[in-house]
Amino acid sequence: LRLLGDKDWLYRPEVQEPAPLTEDQLAEQAEVLMQLGSDQSGSEVRARLQSVNLLSDMESFKAANPGSELADFVRWHSPRDYEEGVGMSARMKAPGNMWTDLWEQARAVPAHRQKRLFDETREAEKVLQFLTSLGAGDLAQLTLPTLLQACHYRILSCVESSAFPDLHKSISKTVVSMSHLLCLPEVKHYRGNVKLDEFFLRENMGTKTLELLTSAEVGVSRLLSLKRKFLYDLTLAEEEE
Repeated sequence: LRLLGDKDWLYRPEVQEPAPLTEDQLAEQAEVLMQLGSDQSGSEVRARLQSVNLLSDMESFKAANPGSELADFVRWHSPRDYEEGVGMSARMKAPGNMWTDLWEQARAVPAHRQKRLFDETREAEKVLQFLTSLGAGDLAQLTLPTLLQACHYRILSCVESSAFPDLHKSISKTVVSMSHLLCLPEVKHYRGNVKLDEFFLRENMGTKTLELLTSAEVGVSRLLSLKRKFLYDLTLAEEEE
């Protein structure tokens, strides 16, 4: 492709990679965007929050292609919004379009000189701060699948546990399923009242796993009790003989 203005080649710029987001950060973002509402002001703020990457790409594009215009950027970044011989789509030409405003704000700055979209040092500090502020209950919730699995391994260490194969399969399946779900403490440190169905599903599965573990423990205890009782009686009988 060539630039529309001076017919120079259109160069693909080096851009910053989008910042990686964990599941709790996605939940936080979803909550913030929902709280903004659906009115015009809320929609504008929502668009601004989601335009950080777009502005960075525009600045990289301008640095790689001096003299370029918005239509050149649209051809590269969003080809479906540009048609040869027609120009940009109606969405891009609409008054107050966010892309137009951002293009005017964007400076010609290559990606390696821009402010980083992902600051690993700051994110690491946030993680450490979050971990140090956790209470015992929150820590237990975060590691609940691991704790339940450790309990299961302890029960399996008893030879008598082999008498309940179906029960052990149910416990393993439930723990694995629960480990893929979000838990409330992961988003508790963010503002807003975040509620997801996964929280309640995880809680119910945890309760179910505890009930299964209790059943397995009771069964093993009964077998051990019966085994010790009968072995003790047999030992006395042999001594009497």
